[in-house]
Amino acid sequence: MNKYIYYSMLLAMVLIAVDNSASAQISHDSVNTVVIKVGGIGCDGDMTIIKKKLINQEGIDEVTFTDKKNEASTFSITYHPAIITEKKIHELIESAPCCDNPNEFPYKAKTVKPKQTKKLK
Repeated sequence: MNKYIYYSMLLAMVLIAVDNSASAQISHDSVNTVVIKVGGIGCDGDMTIIKKKLINQEGIDEVTFTDKKNEASTFSITYHPAIITEKKIHELIESAPCCDNPNEFPYKAKTVKPKQTKKLK
């Protein structure tokens, strides 16, 4: 029985060590900024819903509106690529509900400027 306890404790220590090294890797990664044009926006409430959905996501540091024309707006998003991908950011935007009807998901996201990479110090 003691042999099983020993191996269980050893396994737990290894898992903790692996988890800590993965966390250290993520925290020292680079930060990217991407500009995404979002179509299907009907009002300022839609922009707020999208921003709130993005900023509450782990790995996203900053979300700003950079331009608004008709039913499209441009967002500048600063994120950690080791935690969240640009594709996932697009999915989050497109899965945000419309402010007028929470059962509608009218937004279409398209990257308009390539990402800028900045190393963290």
